[in-house]
Amino acid sequence: MSDAKNNQNHFLFELGTEELPTSFLATAPDELQAKVTTLLTFENSTAPDVEVYVTPRRMTVSVQNLPDVQPARDVQLKGPPVRIALKDDGSPTPAGMGFAKKTGVAFESLTRLEIDGETYLVSKQTLPGKAIPDLLKEELPGLILGLSGSHFMAWGEGKIRFSRPLRWLVSLWNDQVLPVSIGLLTADRNSIGHRLLATQNTITIPSPAKYLELLEAHGAVIADVKKRRSLIWQQLQAKAQELGGQVLPNEDLLETVTMLVEKPFVVAGRFEDRYLDLPQEVIMTVMASHQKYFPLHDASGQKLLPYFLAVSNGKPESADSIRSGNEKVIRARLEDAKFFYADDCEILLENRLEKLKGITFQKGMGTLLDKANRLESLTSKILPYLGVSSEASKADALRAAKLAKTDLVSGMVFEFTELQGIMGYYYASVQKETSNVAHAIKEQYQPNFAGDAIPATECGRIISLVDKLDTLVAVFSRKSAKLPTGSKDPLGLRRMVNGIYQIAMAFQHNAEFDLKRLLEAAYEVVVANSQSESIKDKDFYSSAETLDLITTFFMQRVRSFLSDKGHRFDVIEAAIEVDEPLSEIHSVEKRIAGFEKLIENVDRLKSLYEPANRISNILGAQYNTSASPSDVNAALIKDASEKALYEQLLPLTKALNAQSEFGAYESELAKISPAVEAFFTAVMVNDPDAAVKANRYALLSCLNQYYKKMGTFSKLAV
Repeated sequence: MSDAKNNQNHFLFELGTEELPTSFLATAPDELQAKVTTLLTFENSTAPDVEVYVTPRRMTVSVQNLPDVQPARDVQLKGPPVRIALKDDGSPTPAGMGFAKKTGVAFESLTRLEIDGETYLVSKQTLPGKAIPDLLKEELPGLILGLSGSHFMAWGEGKIRFSRPLRWLVSLWNDQVLPVSIGLLTADRNSIGHRLLATQNTITIPSPAKYLELLEAHGAVIADVKKRRSLIWQQLQAKAQELGGQVLPNEDLLETVTMLVEKPFVVAGRFEDRYLDLPQEVIMTVMASHQKYFPLHDASGQKLLPYFLAVSNGKPESADSIRSGNEKVIRARLEDAKFFYADDCEILLENRLEKLKGITFQKGMGTLLDKANRLESLTSKILPYLGVSSEASKADALRAAKLAKTDLVSGMVFEFTELQGIMGYYYASVQKETSNVAHAIKEQYQPNFAGDAIPATECGRIISLVDKLDTLVAVFSRKSAKLPTGSKDPLGLRRMVNGIYQIAMAFQHNAEFDLKRLLEAAYEVVVANSQSESIKDKDFYSSAETLDLITTFFMQRVRSFLSDKGHRFDVIEAAIEVDEPLSEIHSVEKRIAGFEKLIENVDRLKSLYEPANRISNILGAQYNTSASPSDVNAALIKDASEKALYEQLLPLTKALNAQSEFGAYESELAKISPAVEAFFTAVMVNDPDAAVKANRYALLSCLNQYYKKMGTFSKLAV
């Protein structure tokens, strides 16, 4: 089909559609690029250069550096087992002859291969490679129609489903049409331009290299996403400068509007100053989330100006009518917001509690009122564990827990769900709640995404922690609950675990902080609350079973979190595996830092690594995690080295306490290493006398507890 040199071919494929949703365009381009790259990457060949261009009405793949022909492939086809393929005399059965005929080789050419204890007939062949154009015609339609997405549509006879109906196809192999067919459409070289701005109804593409240029020149379409995004940002900055303001970066909004236009131009609009009395978050939500407008800020970036910038896909000469239409829309939306805000402020948050009864929190977990009651009860239970001693602070935390969910039944949040918590903050402030209460209501959902900050206030951290603990336990304690699987996590439990972990780090200097104890308290509250009439599912796991499930899930997330921070896998494992991983989670990063420093000093590491591993190996399942020096009977100590080790145990216990950090354990345990070595040289732990043996196990269990406070040394790759 072409006289181009091998590995110099250029393929272009354009899929023309009705307007594609931004949710589909957020993932489909990367998926398409990955699939095409996989299809056209061959062993011992140069990888192709794959580019994907998208607009609301098209998805285009451009592939350069393609060979003429797919390389030959060695394939191995497995046939029937030998016991079925051969008779007793070694001659072929019908099954054996059928396999040879199917693979196109003489029966004598078949070989044998043992797989999982069974010997099979095998046909080994070298298949000639297909011409790449033929491969594309065969594979590309299925690849396109196999792209992921939701709410796909069917049209025509309903045999083809895609995000939106397909309207045209362009497919070129160098300068020749490659007639790829999808449904009733067969590709040619004719693309379609912008609905309003194209100077030609049809843009004929002579070759892939001319695609972007001709589509922009005659079709008024900028297909290159990077170029389109850059142009939008430049226009936004220029328009903002004209109005004496600035546009703050908003990558999500910029990405969205880039996918909404084919030839963008920016229009500035204005709204009345009186709407600036609304909370800024309300105005910005109306603009960005609902209308896809960019708010304009003053030079400080702190104050909103009464302007907005809209990215249009229409005719620049129609700017005035576009501006007028958008101003009418924003005025109506802000007027609604102003009404909701004024109306909501008149109703005390406390008076909204009863309305929470009418909203289900989650199936099997009661109503939002049940949730509010659990939060208040759990906050009361765990305040002593969080080092909160001030009576005023306790009162603020309990008040915030009680009111945390009340803004969910306000008019504003019903209309603009993104403002949950934020509106509660404003209503609490207007209604003269304390600053701590107001901020805690606002901060309860933090951290809400990767990179988000934890609550800035102590009260906020407490309410955020309580809210996440309650949801986590409410889900994992129910036998009928659907736990996260694969990419499905409708309640955002993985995100909640990350949030709990980050908040735990803020309590790392608090010796009273014990995540296991907090989860046990949450379990007690959840089970007690299950007596509510609105909670029908009362089939709970036990507290221990629930904690086991949560521990596994939680530690998987923590491993991932720590790995993303660049720590070595073995160091993470060593630091995580302590006697009570949840109880010690707030200090895991200190243990990681300690191990990372320790492994730089080989001699120091050896002095701890060897005795720790030896003690752990000897104890095995006999390790008593609750052993104490009082469990060791001095009268049963026979050997001098055993006595010397025991005598060092008591001062060691006094030197180390719950607040001791990694460095303290390292220093104290290094001191007793010679005594541990002498003990193992002179003493047989498994003494024939059962009482002596048990006594030595008690001694080693005490020591092992201290090593385990640092972590599990055997996990280190040294």
